[in-house]
Amino acid sequence: MLSYNKSKLTQLIYSPKDFYPISVHPNMIVNLSGYKDIDSLAFAPFCTDVLKGTNTVTIHRDYALGDLIQLVPVARLIKKEFNIKTVNIITSTRFNQDLSYCYSDIHFWPKEYLNGSTTGLQFGFIISTNGILEKDHSLENNENHQHRVAIYLELFGIVNFKKEDLNWKCTMKGGVILPKLQTDKPLIGLQIRGSGYMKTLPSCMIRSIANELSKKYYVVLIDQDINMGFDGKNIINLCGKLKIPQVIALLEKLDLCITMDSGVLWMCHSANCPTITFLGSTREAERISLHPQYPKKAKAIDLTKYVGCEPCFETRVRCGGKIRCMNEVNYDMIKDELLEKVKSIIGV
Repeated sequence: MLSYNKSKLTQLIYSPKDFYPISVHPNMIVNLSGYKDIDSLAFAPFCTDVLKGTNTVTIHRDYALGDLIQLVPVARLIKKEFNIKTVNIITSTRFNQDLSYCYSDIHFWPKEYLNGSTTGLQFGFIISTNGILEKDHSLENNENHQHRVAIYLELFGIVNFKKEDLNWKCTMKGGVILPKLQTDKPLIGLQIRGSGYMKTLPSCMIRSIANELSKKYYVVLIDQDINMGFDGKNIINLCGKLKIPQVIALLEKLDLCITMDSGVLWMCHSANCPTITFLGSTREAERISLHPQYPKKAKAIDLTKYVGCEPCFETRVRCGGKIRCMNEVNYDMIKDELLEKVKSIIGV
């Protein structure tokens, strides 16, 4: 059960397992289960009714980029549903500048601001989503079948929503400079890596995909590391050359982007870019079903079916840690499905 600090002072609560206390600032929403020596007069039960018409609500999420981008439509929907004046997102400092630029209607703050004595006055009701999404990393938890946006929205009592209720749109106002791209053939983005080794295809497979697609299309390589790219006819290597706003601006110009489970997948949502995503440990319903163009022009390729496995959300319990869905597939296995889906989206 959730509670919030209704006092005007920061409260310290102690867990039997931890030596150091947790600081609960005014209006911060917490689950007090398992904590001891709590001043009961300082806390009140939290229900979503207290959010209605309030001036400010702040969502705290430290990482990662994809999870933060998924918070954007959540923040916009709760702002509308509860008639909230301002919604803030507090996160890691490294994301603040880029996300503030890309989503200018939402206020992004570095997490260091949570330590201020006026936190409750400045940020209103504060709810942390750290640890909430991670519950789906278990085969025993039913949430491992849910989309993370749905898990976020459940915190605010919103369980019945439609894909059309979600606004992923990027709101940056120009000022993004991109390399000049030829447009006499369709442009396909190709992501080099997913968000970690458990979601990344072998580099030889990425090269095979790029070489095949470059026979008919321009292929634009996307990665944050300048050392990851490679050259070839009709292959445009932009690895390590773009920041987050530039990647989104690029995606807005592409006819299609091929991704793995990663931040780029969620940037495709914001750019409304047609998408094909390779999934192994995660499912289509969890990762692509809320894309604005799903299912016609946002599709998944389930790699587990090619190796006789099924999604496990990174638990690796079925493959004994071998990550077969990523490491044992090759281009010949998925070629027909990939090219059929590319043609169905681009039309040529």
